[in-house]
Amino acid sequence: MYRTILSLLLFWPLLVFGQRVEIPKWHSVQETYWQISVDYLAIDDSGRFISDPVNVEDHWQILPYPSRIALSRRTGKNLSFQVQGAYSVYSEGKIVDGSVLDNNRNYWSMDVNAVFHFNNFLGWGRFFDPYLGIGTGFTRANKKSQGTLNTVAGAHFWISDRCAILLNSTGKFSMAIQGNNHLVHSAGLVYRFAIE
Repeated sequence: MYRTILSLLLFWPLLVFGQRVEIPKWHSVQETYWQISVDYLAIDDSGRFISDPVNVEDHWQILPYPSRIALSRRTGKNLSFQVQGAYSVYSEGKIVDGSVLDNNRNYWSMDVNAVFHFNNFLGWGRFFDPYLGIGTGFTRANKKSQGTLNTVAGAHFWISDRCAILLNSTGKFSMAIQGNNHLVHSAGLVYRFAIE
């Protein structure tokens, strides 16, 4: 009798903790953390991004250095919230809003977006982290100021526990009567702070 009780007391942790618990794939990684990214931008504000979306030479505004910084908070529910600020230059000779620019013009934007991540939901693992989102922002471009509604599509490619490559496209739809819609494509590097 005593041996049986002693055996149960000694080995009950193995019986309880030795059981393998299956967790659904969509719930496999529910993490919370902060991350920061620095991105290169390619802005298509030509007014022709639907009819001629890859005319890089005439339409896309690209600086040779990173020009956007973003801070994001990932929640444990496959959601993240991001605040980002960007600066660029519309170059003379490029098409902006249907016209050829006669001189350089500055571009500024500030955006707040909410995005839903699909990697945990679909059980795709940690390397490939695609997402879709919506948001709002303010843009000063081609001497016009306007509020925007944003649609976001992108993905993180995690190359380590802390670092990722980011690819993203954002459609910015003007809320101003005389405003203009444009696309912002980006590629950048992400650093993730400690997982909580």
